[in-house]
Amino acid sequence: MSGTEGKPCKDSAAGIDLQLISRLRECGHFLHYKTGEKGGQRRILIKILAHGSLTQRQLQELMKLSSGAISEILAKMEAEGLITRVKSEGDKRQVELTLTDCGRESAIRLVKADAQLARQLFSVLSASEKEELAGLLKKLLAGWNAMVIEDGKE
Repeated sequence: MSGTEGKPCKDSAAGIDLQLISRLRECGHFLHYKTGEKGGQRRILIKILAHGSLTQRQLQELMKLSSGAISEILAKMEAEGLITRVKSEGDKRQVELTLTDCGRESAIRLVKADAQLARQLFSVLSASEKEELAGLLKKLLAGWNAMVIEDGKE
């Protein structure tokens, strides 16, 4: 406590750290709610389009999702006619994922929409500010990924 009872001491380092967390949360919230469509399906369509085909295990690792979560999303996507799931010829334990024609069209549309959205969202920054932000975010994420979280969460 400071000399004034009831008011905590100002810790400017902690204050800016908390402001950064708040701003990152705001950015995450904005991106989550402004990208439209089903986020998991969107990301999966784009990943499969980029790779041509993937096994369910490869996709799970790329997406950093549990096997249960990915299975649920894939079942819905298959029912909607966006993907096909076929047992791998080489390893019957593996499931190969490919886009249907409808899935491919959707993925291409999403890639174009994402590019347009990215241009729009970052239009307020200069080219050098975008480069600086990209570098800072990369550094931040690398640091976070290297941290050992005390409670064992990742």
